[in-house]
Amino acid sequence: MIWIDFHGSTHGHFLEYVTNVWIMKMFPESESVFTESGACHNFSEYYKDNRAVRCGHWWWTNYEHQHITHPVIRITFDKTNDRLFYIALVNRWYRSGDTPFEQKFNNLPEDVRNSPERLRNQYYYKYMLRDKHIDGYNDFPSIPNPIQEFKFESLFIWSEFCKGLTDIAKFLNQTFTPDRKLYKLWQEFIELNQGYQSYNKCNNILENVFLEQSILVNCTSYEEAWINYNLTMMTGVDTGPMFSDDIYPINTLEIYKLIPHHV
Repeated sequence: MIWIDFHGSTHGHFLEYVTNVWIMKMFPESESVFTESGACHNFSEYYKDNRAVRCGHWWWTNYEHQHITHPVIRITFDKTNDRLFYIALVNRWYRSGDTPFEQKFNNLPEDVRNSPERLRNQYYYKYMLRDKHIDGYNDFPSIPNPIQEFKFESLFIWSEFCKGLTDIAKFLNQTFTPDRKLYKLWQEFIELNQGYQSYNKCNNILENVFLEQSILVNCTSYEEAWINYNLTMMTGVDTGPMFSDDIYPINTLEIYKLIPHHV
């Protein structure tokens, strides 16, 4: 057996499927492997029963069930990297446990749900104090098994994705050849990736703030909080209407004009 060890929302199931089909040469699934949430969880019983590579959060169990000769592929993740941290965290909110985001939102305290300012700032402090508020991204334990690392960031750049898969193939004494079908699957993975798409959206807003251009700011509370977090890290601003008001600025030029008054 070959194991893929990964932290939640770092896309272990997607890497498992690609490795089984394009490296271990399993037949691909006839239906889409993506669920409504965008998670790569829609597998047939045949696939699940016959896969050579299996993913899981094995680090939680300290590998007690594994033989020390089983090869392990680890999706490594640097939570100090803001971009990767945000992508993983947003995907975790949307996909963990296959529980809809709306249901997770409804589990928040009512006074937070009903206050845009409190909700935004709750997300903001998760970003600012990530070690205190965000669990589930701890370091992997030391094990005697042969290990191949796959960098989480490789999932979001086609060339790096293929390089990482080539390294996995060499590790498993197999071959790997990317093709059109894999590219289309990867493209669908990217299009459905809430964290990746949201990060790019927020980054575009931040760029336009400092270009002094006016574009519409139409964001969720966690996106408003991410913009605020970046403004704090970039300029030191941590007060003002963006933090204290229920209504967030509606365009980037408005945000730019607020910054000098609260630094």
